[in-house]
Amino acid sequence: GPNGLPSQTIAKSLGIELSGGIVPASSDERCHVFSKPDGQLAVHPITDGREESESVDRVTTYIGQAFQASEDYVPLLTFGSGSKQFVDPKAANSGTVGQDVEGWLQGAAAELGRGRVAVFGEAGMFTTRYSAFRNKPVGMHTEEADQNAQFLLNVMRWLSRRL
Repeated sequence: GPNGLPSQTIAKSLGIELSGGIVPASSDERCHVFSKPDGQLAVHPITDGREESESVDRVTTYIGQAFQASEDYVPLLTFGSGSKQFVDPKAANSGTVGQDVEGWLQGAAAELGRGRVAVFGEAGMFTTRYSAFRNKPVGMHTEEADQNAQFLLNVMRWLSRRL
């Protein structure tokens, strides 16, 4: 969810520093779009898939949080210019100036020991739901997130070494 503080201990043990804040989309957008052309979506086996039909060029997220990861991780989703974090969700709409999180992550993957781990600071990107706050659907079934389901399938295949 948008506040990862309950997960702080396990995250630290995996080399992840959670921000504990939220990173809403800019006021003129309703989501974050991470794409390969803008450099915010990494070229990685997860985004390449097993063949061209499984390739992902963009991933959409809705709010979530930013995090930093140890050098063991490959950044998958990297916040771009203008991305701001707010510790208090109400502050995001109050005119308060948020903390700049350009270059921070919302997704990363690593091979740790004999296993693999993928970390994401946003859950809505992997769901299909209706947001009363936004008064519209959010998640993998929306037009703006049309590649998220393939991205999630690629993540699961990569984690299980089937990619």
